Parts: sequence; C-alpha cells; structure tokens
Amino acid sequence: STIGLGNQHLKYITKRYGGESYIEWLTHINTVILTMDLYQEIYEPEDLLSGIDQNSSSRNMYGMGLQDSLVLFKDTLIVTPAIRYAFFDDELQSGTDLYGKSQEGVSQQEDYWSPQIGVKIQPLNGLSLRSNLNKYFRTPSFFELFGDRGFFLGNSELKPETGINFDVGMEVNQTFDHYLFNGFSTEIVYFQNNIDDLITRVYDARGIGKSVNISSAVIQGVEVKGKVKLYDHFQLIGNAVMQDAENQSRIEGFDGKKLPGLFQNQYTGRVETSLRNWKLFVEYVVNKQMYYDTANLLKAKDQNYLNTGVSWLVHHFLISVEAKNITDKQYEDFNGYPMPGVSCFGSVKYTF
Repeated sequence: STIGLGNQHLKYITKRYGGESYIEWLTHINTVILTMDLYQEIYEPEDLLSGIDQNSSSRNMYGMGLQDSLVLFKDTLIVTPAIRYAFFDDELQSGTDLYGKSQEGVSQQEDYWSPQIGVKIQPLNGLSLRSNLNKYFRTPSFFELFGDRGFFLGNSELKPETGINFDVGMEVNQTFDHYLFNGFSTEIVYFQNNIDDLITRVYDARGIGKSVNISSAVIQGVEVKGKVKLYDHFQLIGNAVMQDAENQSRIEGFDGKKLPGLFQNQYTGRVETSLRNWKLFVEYVVNKQMYYDTANLLKAKDQNYLNTGVSWLVHHFLISVEAKNITDKQYEDFNGYPMPGVSCFGSVKYTF
C-alpha cells in the first residue's frame, strides 16, 4: 500500500484560451439576448525528477444561450425564460501517472441543456418579489480530475455534477435626495439546491486530498443583503449566508452529515468608495462551521480576514488589483497543510 507520495518535483501548466459574443435585441416589451462562447483548456504535467512523460489533457467547450426578458403590465411583471446548451470534448493523452504506471488515452464527448425561468413582480414602488428555477451542470476541472500542488490526487472517474436550483426572495429599494443619506436597499432570499453526484473534496488519514462524487445532497438556507449609500460616493454593504448542507449519501455512515468543505455561516462587511473612474473597497470576511471530512470528525477552524482592492476604468479598459487576507492570517486547507497568507491578484478587462 502507499504510505506517502514520496519525493516529488512536479510542474503543472494550465493554458486557457477563449472568446464570447453577446447580441441583444430590444423592443418596447422585451429584451432578447443571444450569447455564444467557446474555450480551449490544456493541462500539461511534467515530472522534473524522472523526466517521465505524463498525461497531457485538453478540453474544448462550445456553448450557446438564449434569454428573453418579457416586461408586462407597465413594468409590474417581468418573466425571463432562458436556455443554454454546452458541448464538451475532452481528451486525455496516453502516458504515465504520478507513480510511473502506463495509462491509455481517453476521449469523451458530452453535452448538456440547462433551462431556467425567472419571475419578478413589483406590486409597490421600491418593493419587488422574485423567484428563479433552473437546471444546472458542472463538469470536473482538471485539478479535480488529475490532481495538483503536491498533496492532492486526481480522480479521472469523476462524473459531472447536476442539480436543480430554486430561490424565492424579496427586495426593498429606496433612494433619497439628500446630501448625506442617498438611499438603501435590502434583500432576503431563501434558496434550495438539490444536487446529484456532487463534486467535493475528501482527505484520508495521511491528509492526502481527492475529489469524489457524493450521490445526492441538499443545500438550503437564507441569504440576507443590505446596502446603504452615503455622500454620493460611499456605500456600506453587508451580506450574510446561513445554510444547511446535508449529505444524502447512499453510505449509511455519511448519510445526514454536513457536506465537507462548505462553511455553514458566511458573513461579509464591505466599505466601498468611488470617485470618477476609480473605485476602492475594503471588506471583512467571517466564515464559520465547516468540516474537512464526510464523517464530520475533523472540524475546520473558523476564519476571519481582511481584503482590499482598487479598480480603474480608462477608456474601454477596466484595470483591477486585489489583495486578500492582508493581515496574513494563517489557516489550513486541511490539518497540517496551510493555505496561502497574503495573496494578490490583477486583471485587465477590455469591453467594446
């Protein structure tokens, strides 16, 4: 049996190229949107110790979506049906695995339809009621299929995750012509997700992680949002999610347990300011009550940390820089394996 992963010096390169298009058609009662997108993702592992040729993989995705927002009764009722189609072409080249064993190449094609519908009713000025129902899917990522970062093994037998999402909620939105207090909004939403073949991470006694499918799961809870606008340039934003994520596994010992890797309570407080083409934010995040394992024997430490970021809109470019966990607090992805402390991200987006 394998006690450890042995000496490793591995390099993983993931390349992704893609594009998307957006076409909108407006009339006096509806808005029709057609989207088309495609991307290619290439995963190239390399064993720098042995020089063994490991399996390279590629994924081509082609997607198309159609949505119509129908406005009725003088903006009192909005009905939004939509449907999306996606085709995936995956290929795993022949080569060797992490332990030098030969693996044959695998090629597979799958496609998915995702219908959805949303309804929004505004019975009073500033008050709206809404509900959404949709069918969704999620294919395993290369990280989940083939592993990465030393203490994680891939699972090439993962099945796509599918489910049905439902939510219903209420929103109150008011604006005021006052130099100090410009307005506020608040929203409360109940959600329920029924999931088949949920993809989640589990860890063995060595602390080695692996993605697996859980036959069935139900995630339900309440999300509350609030926003206050001040001095035309400031916003105070709060968000709270309280959810119950139940494992409905066919394995008796796991049935009824909490899903691993998912915090039951999440809270965010954010201060945001904008001036001309600049936007700056600082936010405080609190995450509570999570388990590492499907048996709910290993409980994760609660988290609280600060994030900050700035963005600049110049011509058609949006330039953003963000720093997470700026106080460099140390938390663990699993017992004994620390997560990154301070981490920085940058992005450039061009719109035309």
